[in-house]
Formats: sequence, structure tokens, C-alpha cells
Amino acid sequence: MKSSHFCILIFMLSSSALADFELGFKFYKDKEFTKAFKEFSYAASIGDKDAQKNIGVMYFRGEGVSKSG
Repeated sequence: MKSSHFCILIFMLSSSALADFELGFKFYKDKEFTKAFKEFSYAASIGDKDAQKNIGVMYFRGEGVSKSG
């Protein structure tokens, strides 16, 4: 793969992660935790560290995730 193709791929993935993170943050502020978790999960799966942190916080607080008992 040429380096220019690699740069384009990285840019596309990072802008996708940013869009998912921002949408997740909007859902989180609106207390739509299930939707926020879904958006953060996608962003986290492609390496967004802020989304990964937010998923951890949501698990800790029990927001948008099933509770084990």
C-alpha cells in the first residue's frame, strides 16, 4: 500500500471515530445512555482513547449497560 493511501485511510478512520465520539457525547449529555454507549463503543473499537475511557466510566456508573447480579 502506498503511503498516501495509508494516510487517507488513517484520516478516514480518525474522522469517523471523532464523529461517533461527538454523537456519543451528545447522547450522553441527553442521558440517552444506551445510544451513547453504542457510539462510544464503535469509536473505541477503532482506537479512540477518549471513547475507551468513557466506556469505562459508563460501566463504573452502570449507565447504558446491563447490570450483573
